[in-house]
Amino acid sequence: MANTQTHGSNSKNGSTSHKWINQLRTLPSNPQSKDFLKLEYLDVNLNNSRKLITNLNTLTKETNEYVKNLDLQVSGNLLQLNQVDKELAWLD
Repeated sequence: MANTQTHGSNSKNGSTSHKWINQLRTLPSNPQSKDFLKLEYLDVNLNNSRKLITNLNTLTKETNEYVKNLDLQVSGNLLQLNQVDKELAWLD
């Protein structure tokens, strides 16, 4: 419970929001219970989650830029096609 409270109070400060992980590592551990391995597993998963979130944010940004550029190209081509259609309308 104390760790949860520490995490909650630190989450308001961005620079110390994950300090509670380090506090978990300082807890006494019984070598038979493999607590250290569990904490390492949590730490690795936390780092992997951060990387995944960063990659998803980057992908979202790049996709939005691509869609915007594609929309500009399609809109430009559509304007040209509409102009040609108007110029050739007399043939109908």
